[in-house]
Amino acid sequence: MFQQLLQIRAFREQRAQALVLAERAALRRATAARDAASETLDAFKAWAQAQEDALFSQLMSRAVQVREIQEVRHTVGGWRVKEQGYAQDLERSEADRVKQLQVLDGARARHAVIEQSRLKIAERVAMDHMQATLDRDRAEEREIEEVPLMNGAGASEDAQEGGDHE
Repeated sequence: MFQQLLQIRAFREQRAQALVLAERAALRRATAARDAASETLDAFKAWAQAQEDALFSQLMSRAVQVREIQEVRHTVGGWRVKEQGYAQDLERSEADRVKQLQVLDGARARHAVIEQSRLKIAERVAMDHMQATLDRDRAEEREIEEVPLMNGAGASEDAQEGGDHE
């Protein structure tokens, strides 16, 4: 009975372990997405700053019309909006990574509980097996102890019967 229960628990533990592995892979993907979003944001910030510096440098080097200044401000404003979009992407990917980490922690906790349950049953199965072996050994020892007594009793009966025949 316990052996079947142990097999069921081992199967459940394997499923829980497979889930932990899948969640680890999902966390790696979420972390990679967050890292990519961070790199994209950083690269865009560096590019936008360089472009902005170049545009303002051009404006400062010559006489310009108000329309040109407005165009540069509009362009730079567009870059700021795009930067905010990249920052939001980074925030979402970080939130996804944190959520995935929580899911992984839950899967690990469930695996640990299932593993403990299986270990308890495995310990019970081992104890039952040891007890059965001990009982079998004791029974064999009793049988071995009874054999000389039977042989000794049989020999004295034979001697008594042999004595009667003479």
